Amino acid sequence: MRIETANSREDGFTMIEMVIATMMLLVLSFLVTSMIMSGNAAQKYADRLGRVTEITQEILDDMSYELQEAVRLFEDTMQGNAYLARLQPWPEAPPIASSRMPRFKVSGILDKDLAGTEATGNDFLFVRHAWVDTFVCTSGNAYSLDVYRLVRYYMKTEGAGPTSAYPFGLNLVKWTSEPAVSGAQVDKVTDPVDQAEVLKHLHDGSLDAEGVSHTPLNLVWMLGQDPTTAGTFRQILPGGTLALAPAPPRTTVWEFERDDRLSSPGLLFYRHHSIATNYSQANKGVARFGIRNDLFNGIGFPHGLEFQVVGSAAARKVLLHMTTVSTNVNGMRAFYDSQTIVVVREG
Repeated sequence: MRIETANSREDGFTMIEMVIATMMLLVLSFLVTSMIMSGNAAQKYADRLGRVTEITQEILDDMSYELQEAVRLFEDTMQGNAYLARLQPWPEAPPIASSRMPRFKVSGILDKDLAGTEATGNDFLFVRHAWVDTFVCTSGNAYSLDVYRLVRYYMKTEGAGPTSAYPFGLNLVKWTSEPAVSGAQVDKVTDPVDQAEVLKHLHDGSLDAEGVSHTPLNLVWMLGQDPTTAGTFRQILPGGTLALAPAPPRTTVWEFERDDRLSSPGLLFYRHHSIATNYSQANKGVARFGIRNDLFNGIGFPHGLEFQVVGSAAARKVLLHMTTVSTNVNGMRAFYDSQTIVVVREG
């Protein structure tokens, strides 16, 4: 028989052991919780990165597609700015004060600007081919006419605008004009009866020779001609006649009206993203080609939207560079820097 002695150890843990075990459990819980939180933060950042990449690439693809249909590009010259002034104002989407179209480089390469020979712009206006309208008159004569639209991409401020605390606050605007038919081709319809039929068809948007009904139009435009020259613009009246002066419902001054269906006052902010401003980190690609100027007209230039054009009219290379950033203020801010080159043959 075993007899217990006073020196026999009692079962259980001492107070010190309990404290140590509790502390180890707390540390382990903290480490596990931190890993879970870090994993969630990493997943959310990956989601934001994927989203900003998708949005930026989608917009650049749309720009590239439209530029492939371009027949005329405008630059920062007297005529280019004169056409810019002929676009119907959009109070909901005014361009930032530092908006500037690019200046074409006939020779050279797409490269960083040098002081005194700046070519990069952050505002782009061009003419794209919209459709060909073929119409057969009662005389049996068939006529094909080209129809065009003007497209402009530029930035506007959103919310408080660019600030050092938040490197966002710039939205991307797409402005698309009403359709305009080639004035030179209209003038080639020399038979007065045929011309009246063709003009009425365009004005009414009736079925063409292919059985397609296009958007009705009333603007006749001598493509590329100085907008201040008489006859550059004419208006198709309901009966199929031409007027040299604008008539109601048009304004008293010739201008390209906006097509709201094809325009957007902001492509980014409703998606919780912004053009990266000059306050963004340099590694985000801001001012990659243009010379950064934080004081330009009080809003800065060029930010994360840059356009550059090199080459002759027969084969211009158009650089589209855009950096977008998420407007998220919690955790790491996702951004995406992308660029593409489109070859445009004017004429």
